[in-house]
Amino acid sequence: MEITELKINKDVVSKTVQGEQILLNLKTGFYFGLDPVGTDIWTLIESNTDQLTIINTICDNYDVEATTAEAHLKRLIEELKNNELLQ
Repeated sequence: MEITELKINKDVVSKTVQGEQILLNLKTGFYFGLDPVGTDIWTLIESNTDQLTIINTICDNYDVEATTAEAHLKRLIEELKNNELLQ
């Protein structure tokens, strides 16, 4: 996996509702809901955690293989970037 810095768009606010993260881009009006795994990933992104550590955390917390965790992380990052939630 190409390691790039994950930076939250300055126009994005987030709130946890019933254990799940809701993201809102104030500039575009786009909102996005994350499941519990996505919420954990978002929390790690907020704390400036690198991608390798995020993958390892997913593996430890959800008992999945690194390749599975990496694929899910890559897909989520792409979706968040496409919707201007990450830079």
